[in-house]
Amino acid sequence: MSAALSKLAKSMTPYGKYFPLKNVYLNTASAGPLNLFAKKKLDELDKRWLTGDADFEEETFRMLDEIRKMGAQLIGADADEIGFCPNTSYGLNICIAGLDLKPGDEAAVSELEFPAGVYALKLLEQKGVTIRYLKTEKGYLTPEELAVSLTPHTQVFLTSYVQFFNGYKHDLAAFAEICHNNGTLLVVDGIQGVGNQVLDVHQTGVDFLAAGGQKWLLSAGGTGFFYCSSKLQKKLRPAYSGWLAVDWKLDWSELWKKDLIPFDSARRFEVGSYPHEAVRHFHQSLVLLHKVGVAKIERYNKGLLDLLAEYLSDSPYHLRGPLEAPHRSSILSFTHPQAEGLVRYLKSKKIAVSLREGGVRVSPNFYNTPEEMGQLASELRRFAGRKVGKK
Repeated sequence: MSAALSKLAKSMTPYGKYFPLKNVYLNTASAGPLNLFAKKKLDELDKRWLTGDADFEEETFRMLDEIRKMGAQLIGADADEIGFCPNTSYGLNICIAGLDLKPGDEAAVSELEFPAGVYALKLLEQKGVTIRYLKTEKGYLTPEELAVSLTPHTQVFLTSYVQFFNGYKHDLAAFAEICHNNGTLLVVDGIQGVGNQVLDVHQTGVDFLAAGGQKWLLSAGGTGFFYCSSKLQKKLRPAYSGWLAVDWKLDWSELWKKDLIPFDSARRFEVGSYPHEAVRHFHQSLVLLHKVGVAKIERYNKGLLDLLAEYLSDSPYHLRGPLEAPHRSSILSFTHPQAEGLVRYLKSKKIAVSLREGGVRVSPNFYNTPEEMGQLASELRRFAGRKVGKK
């Protein structure tokens, strides 16, 4: 272990107390574990609610304002470009359903894209829009492949920031330049990168991004945020609306008003009411992430995965994720002829990873330690040394 990783590991120690995990949890790409930092706030709310003290709406709205600000800081956006949403699919649908597309238009997506984006795009077929699934030869879509795939009819290109099965981090800036030169919108599923990778959506030129909170943002299901650029907000039409998409100024004394104006921000795309417990969970988890710092999390997770990559480089396992710095993420994937059996074996040893598209996906976070990566490598070594057919 390098001196730099050792120093980073010590700096992460104070945050480990919030994650009293009983196993080696290397599966954040599936779901982030509940943290005590957020649970304390949830317990406070539950105690109030149980005793009939339900006067917490103003606190919820204050937290939502702070969530939009913290979400903006995570991705280099402005707070009025951020809206609250319950999951990635919901966020992507806000954009896709709100586009003014017509028969003859095209939407493009990689053939390897996660279904949250694919099935949102498929709704456009009802408008006569053609969905084009872009082929790739390397297990990820390159800017060169994208450039030759777009046509004058391609109105939107949807991509993941980080691919779910192999951890490949796409070059969003290159994608954006190609898309914008073609008059195409760049829409991003950010769930596997936001919270563990430094991102500036303004610098990269992303038009729209959605990220559920239940993975790297360490929140509960039913939380997340979306980014809609100020420029796109002027073009995007709300496909649906709700009573909290307009500004009541927290005055509920005249609820028969029918002439209130929608928010002049991404909030116009939100649909109320809000889940009070989930909002508190999300708020506290974002506070914790900002305390740790995403730049530090990115460096630390890379160091943890370097330990795994070092073992994999001379083993029976075959790495299928990238090691090049621009395309590294907090996910590393590898293959083995008995991948499914390996995941079961690791589970029996209280090591949590995932089986994805025939490979083993490992996704550590800042609450993991170098020693835990050593445990994983040891168990991989034992599994590789077993006789074929041995249970």
